[in-house]
Amino acid sequence: MRNGAQVMRLDTRADLVEARALYAKHGYQEVEPYGERLYADHWLVKNFPAARRV
Repeated sequence: MRNGAQVMRLDTRADLVEARALYAKHGYQEVEPYGERLYADHWLVKNFPAARRV
């Protein structure tokens, strides 16, 4: 990513089936819960390769 982030984490609700499909299509993987959130049922993560400096 341009800003140097190497990991993107997000969570979503179980009833948002289309959103979960979209995240999977773009490379997000489901992981164990990493926090307690009121409406979160699924936790996802996507790793980005470290940007090469020119």
